[in-house]
Amino acid sequence: MITGTDFRFRIGVVSDVLAAVLAVPLALLLYELLKPVRKTQAALMALLLLLSVPISFVVALNYLAAQMLLTRAPKVAALASAQREALGMLFLRLHSDGVLAVEIFFGLWLLPFGLLVIRSYFLPRVLGILLVIADIAYVSHSVTSLLLAGHRWRHITHERCDERQLA
Repeated sequence: MITGTDFRFRIGVVSDVLAAVLAVPLALLLYELLKPVRKTQAALMALLLLLSVPISFVVALNYLAAQMLLTRAPKVAALASAQREALGMLFLRLHSDGVLAVEIFFGLWLLPFGLLVIRSYFLPRVLGILLVIADIAYVSHSVTSLLLAGHRWRHITHERCDERQLA
């Protein structure tokens, strides 16, 4: 997993960055396609999708930093083991919360996208309805997870402290 030099981990980070990069042309293409339906709403859709791109890059960096710290890379050898572990957990938490922030923007752009699809005459309306439902699900899940994140991380931290005391 993250504590090893796992190739799957690297593929995950690269695919996250690639998805963020491909969001830019996707936003521009969908804007051009749906601009005739409602220009302002199409611009809002593209803007909300584009806002997730820089957040995605920061989220990927947080994950790489956590891996560097938790694998005891030579670059962080000067830090004590407890410091590396604490910083690694901090970057993992930042990554987790960052993913939720990206999901909020990903969910928000689906609302104008779904409404544009419903209003268009060249795309199936059922697709627009499904996009609006996906919007509600993404945003609800992300906001709820962010609100409850403190409880989740306190629980994980207490478990780790209990494990250390037993050892």
